[in-house]
Amino acid sequence: MEFHGGQCVYAPSTMIYERAAAIASEHSGYYMDQFTLAERTTDWQGNDNIAESLVEQMQRNRIRSSSWAVVGAGTGGTSATIGRFIRYRPELYGQTKLCVAAPEEWVFFESYEDPGAVPDCCSPSRLEGVGRPRLEPSFVPSVVC
Repeated sequence: MEFHGGQCVYAPSTMIYERAAAIASEHSGYYMDQFTLAERTTDWQGNDNIAESLVEQMQRNRIRSSSWAVVGAGTGGTSATIGRFIRYRPELYGQTKLCVAAPEEWVFFESYEDPGAVPDCCSPSRLEGVGRPRLEPSFVPSVVC
């Protein structure tokens, strides 16, 4: 980034969203928060999403359905897409359950257990996309079994 004239600004993981928005505002820029609407970036009912691609790959390997689909937690967008797709096609995937694998102290877990909860994460992961420091709006707890 710096090689191309950009500037790296470091912030505590619990403040990255606020700091990014402030920097954009200070410089008359636009904060591109790709995680807020991550589950809406593709048409999960259509044929051009990760869920459809996975199903096609399984069918090429003669796997018609599965008892479980297991995905990483990430931002919640992938689990939302796959979970919605499974429920959209009950005639094919009615028995398939969705498992979301996540690190300890996962901020989304509270929301999964209690959809009305406002989770607070005190120990976010240093790995991008794992152990989010906030509950991302893209996570849809109702599609997880």
